[in-house]
Amino acid sequence: MSVARLADLIRERQPVVALTGAGVSTESGIPDFRSPTGIWSRYDPMEYATIDAFRRDPRKVHGSIRTAVCLVDGIRVPRAEVVRLVDELGAPPCPACGAILKPDVVMFGELLPGREIDRATLLVREARLLLVVGSTLEVWPVAGLPHETLAAGGAVAIVNRGPTAFDGRAALKLDAGAGETLQAVVAAL
Repeated sequence: MSVARLADLIRERQPVVALTGAGVSTESGIPDFRSPTGIWSRYDPMEYATIDAFRRDPRKVHGSIRTAVCLVDGIRVPRAEVVRLVDELGAPPCPACGAILKPDVVMFGELLPGREIDRATLLVREARLLLVVGSTLEVWPVAGLPHETLAAGGAVAIVNRGPTAFDGRAALKLDAGAGETLQAVVAAL
């Protein structure tokens, strides 16, 4: 299978939806989590990345500070306010109730936001081609999205270094890096 075949699939099967994973980030220099040299090889995810860990010791858990959310009343606080609160108090309290704000990320033990996963499901059902790039398709519910595409009559193409959980059902699997492959696909289009 080749880059030319992927370019053909993209031309033939519009609309295309892309699903990206850590393989895209790692090529950009952002460390991954699960590889032998990933963040979880140095830090126990059960101690830092679960909702239970946050509840036990919210000061210990790191994450995005673009926004933070209060688990008590659902208030979202913008980055500038979170940074000010961290500088003043160490851990940012909710301006409404005083509970410590949680980084606005999905932790292990939490569900993805319903509206976002519903939107993703709708998009992949409408796709005639789901292009999976840099994902092993191991983490649910996102790992179920290719099944939705196939059930709706679409096809799945995968660009990933190493095997994925969906290789046997994909119309095309390229065992390659995201950057070099997608640049070649663009040139072939």
